[in-house]
Amino acid sequence: MYALANVIFPPLWAANLIQVTYLGIPALLAEIIVFQIFQKISFLKASLLVIGANIVSLIAGFIFTSILSILRNTFFPVYSATNDPYFTSLAIASFPIACLLSIGIEFILLKQFQQKFHLRDLFLCMAIANLVSYTILGITVWISFLK
Repeated sequence: MYALANVIFPPLWAANLIQVTYLGIPALLAEIIVFQIFQKISFLKASLLVIGANIVSLIAGFIFTSILSILRNTFFPVYSATNDPYFTSLAIASFPIACLLSIGIEFILLKQFQQKFHLRDLFLCMAIANLVSYTILGITVWISFLK
């Protein structure tokens, strides 16, 4: 399985790819709920803001991790595309990388809407929402791979 996955996508894409599967749904819902509670806005507004920010963050994450993967392969080449000894480690490392990127990207994006929607303590809100979201995503992935 890892060999096939290593041919199809770079291991640093793992956290981004998993978000677009059914495994990402609980994480996204958790992020929306944390955002809604923290900001005291309607579920619909929270959903639209969080989903929009996550789409932008996901695209940026794919671009950034693609660049990291190219740099990694340039400086630390793996001579067999199907036998990368660091695939699992890099896939696991993709989660904290994606979380930090998401916090920054979503904060910058939602800052544009801060006055319109009266968003408060936005950086703290995004940090907590994303930490909860990525924790749930990690647990969900871990449980699904135990089967």
